Amino acid sequence: MDHTLPYGGTPRITAGGLLLVIASLHQLVVVAIGAGLVATSGTPLLDIVRAGVLDAIDGDLGRATIAWSLFFGFALALAGALARSIERRGIALPRSFAVGLASLCGLGIVVMPVSGFWLGLVPAWLAWRRAAR
Repeated sequence: MDHTLPYGGTPRITAGGLLLVIASLHQLVVVAIGAGLVATSGTPLLDIVRAGVLDAIDGDLGRATIAWSLFFGFALALAGALARSIERRGIALPRSFAVGLASLCGLGIVVMPVSGFWLGLVPAWLAWRRAAR
């Protein structure tokens, strides 16, 4: 099956590039929340730093949430970088990527309707539209 983009060349806006932008925004929000810059209860990110980082979660749900949120942001950035690299070579992402991303975002929207998961539907749609049939 030919997975090259039907119009040839490389797209200017890629699903992977959009994921990198979303991951960057995600990390900025997580750091702002974790540092107490946004109205929250506490400063879990700063508490991790103050505790010396190593084994600093210690069963604290706020710290664990911030840590996992940061890890998710880095994983999203890695996926975005990989997707962008593939797309910049003129190769369309597989439809399974678009479906997986849309599913992840859909589940996120169900459990957290007021969130950035809505943003992920844009690169999912773009990847679906450009996918080889």
